[in-house]
Amino acid sequence: MITATCYETGKNWRFERFRMGDYLFGYTYDTDLPVSDAMAASAGFPGGIGPLVIETSKHAWFKYTDQAEAQTLMMDPDKQLKRVTEPVQPAFSQAHLWDGGVYDNQGLEGLHKFVSGWRKDIDFLVVSDASGPPKTEKYARGVKALLRMATGIMKEQIRALRARAVIERLVNHPEDKGIYLQTGNTCQYVLSNAGMHDDIPVLCPGCLDDQEARLAAEMPTVIRRLTDSEYERLFRHGFEVADYTLYAYYPDDFAYIGYQNLPLA
Repeated sequence: MITATCYETGKNWRFERFRMGDYLFGYTYDTDLPVSDAMAASAGFPGGIGPLVIETSKHAWFKYTDQAEAQTLMMDPDKQLKRVTEPVQPAFSQAHLWDGGVYDNQGLEGLHKFVSGWRKDIDFLVVSDASGPPKTEKYARGVKALLRMATGIMKEQIRALRARAVIERLVNHPEDKGIYLQTGNTCQYVLSNAGMHDDIPVLCPGCLDDQEARLAAEMPTVIRRLTDSEYERLFRHGFEVADYTLYAYYPDDFAYIGYQNLPLA
């Protein structure tokens, strides 16, 4: 599932292997789009990159008319295809699809419900949050101020609310198993929060220090080739966060590996 944000409806547009659309615009089973188009839409930062445009006349659209519970059917295409539908004509001749992060930066809506937790058939949910820490900024007038409100503060709050909801399930509902991987979390921070203080002097010296982890977390989104040191830092930090976080909270299932032990070419 690859998510984007539909400009016309303001909802979470989902590309799946058997359908695409959102519940206001409608859905279509005509999904003969390249995966690269879905990725481009999902990553299209508003204002900086234009939207992916879907011509609605090239697809047959429908809406569901049954009352099937999405909790039980979301992850099962065979059952979804048997649901009762009716054809609809979209209200717009085009759908303009932009960055999925505007609506749901981690793509969690299709996997997690605020009230009941993980959707059916999810055994272990891995959430990877590489958004980095929120930043302070000196006041600026005009368009820059509006962009900070819309794509900065508001987007960060949406991300934070979804993150807190997932973490609440992990803490208070052990039947929902999973992990929340956050860029910028150091080995000492994760092990301390998990109560594994005896492992800190053993594992932490082999991981990136606070300064290197902060540099990885604060790496801006750029449209250029990364330097060797930038790539190495991001790659290593991503691996280490997953490595010591999985070990800290599920030591019986995930042994600590250590970046220095990877068989890298």
